[in-house]
Amino acid sequence: MSNLSIHKHNSKKKSYSIALVACEPSGDLLAADLINSINADKHNQVEISFFGVTGPKMEQAGCDKVYSIDELSVMGIFEIIKYLPKLIKLRKKILNIILDKKPDLVIAIDAPDFNLGLEKKIKNLNNNIKTIHYVSPSIWAWRKNRIKTIKKGVDKVLCLFPFEVHLYNDYNIPANYVGHPLAKKYKFRDNIKKNESRDIINHLNAKDIVIGLLPGSRKSEIEAIFPVLIKFLEKYKNNFKNIKFVIALSNNRHENIIESNLQHLKAHDKNFSNNILVHDNSEQVLYASDLILCASGTVTLEAALIGVPMVVVYYLSSFTWLLTKLLVSSKYAALPNIISNKLIVPELLQKNFNVDNLYYYTNKLLNDIEYKNQMINNLEQVKNTLCFSEYESISKIVLESL
Repeated sequence: MSNLSIHKHNSKKKSYSIALVACEPSGDLLAADLINSINADKHNQVEISFFGVTGPKMEQAGCDKVYSIDELSVMGIFEIIKYLPKLIKLRKKILNIILDKKPDLVIAIDAPDFNLGLEKKIKNLNNNIKTIHYVSPSIWAWRKNRIKTIKKGVDKVLCLFPFEVHLYNDYNIPANYVGHPLAKKYKFRDNIKKNESRDIINHLNAKDIVIGLLPGSRKSEIEAIFPVLIKFLEKYKNNFKNIKFVIALSNNRHENIIESNLQHLKAHDKNFSNNILVHDNSEQVLYASDLILCASGTVTLEAALIGVPMVVVYYLSSFTWLLTKLLVSSKYAALPNIISNKLIVPELLQKNFNVDNLYYYTNKLLNDIEYKNQMINNLEQVKNTLCFSEYESISKIVLESL
């Protein structure tokens, strides 16, 4: 008995290394949750170290930074072409670091235009390094031929939505539905969280009517979207005298863009501008808001899971939009609509993204109770779709892949 005890005491856990590549804030969040899930897994009998392309949440979770996601976060086809030489150089540097460190597993999070090529190069140069692509590219919406590239460079795909798995089964690509971490995180129509968030955001109280403005997380998104939101407020400010507007500032480095667009409004109407607040926590803005005007992206899913009525907007350069229209097969842009396969929240894209359309839908959500409640009911169905679908533990899948 004592010899067995000594043997157990002296035995060491086997060590593994995992490289993580995140390219934008949503990937940072997913990767951080993945790290925390693995570290918290009671069945984990191995030592795992993490390194890679990181955001602040990943670093906080214990991932060593090789490069920052800020160097990779670019929106749109035209914008990617502009930064393409830099991105190619960065991908080559990241590839060389991965090949040099020889991790047991590479997990590339989302960003298929960057990561699928990286994964393919890794497999070509060292087939012993296993690769997982976390977040299925939207092959059900556009560029379905990417599945051929996935088959060449990826050992397994982790899907956030249940309907995605069968697409990979048809091509004999291992895939697992791991659920969307946001579905487990947020509570639907949580008044306690709503009041708590309003207490945190200065100058808000429980009786205020609050509209959240979420113009995106990338610089190019904010520059395209936020000026239109300000023009909307300037034109219709007399209709919104009793409403508080809260701007979600997702990145402090973009504060100057927000402030420069607010200057004109502040100079011409100081009283109304006092009702416009800036807050650096988008989750608290979502909970605090009665409705939101938001850029198309992950925030639309977050809002759906929280149960916040929304108007979704987006604007791309003419060149990017033309190519997108040629390549996209999905009828919808916003995730709640894609998941529902019907238009449950309004989408104002390109020329339809203008101040009058913003006012029409904002006013409708503020004053048409039936319209608002129908939207909330539809958002609840989206949450139920994701919450009650059976999914597999992401930590278990990753650990079994080592």
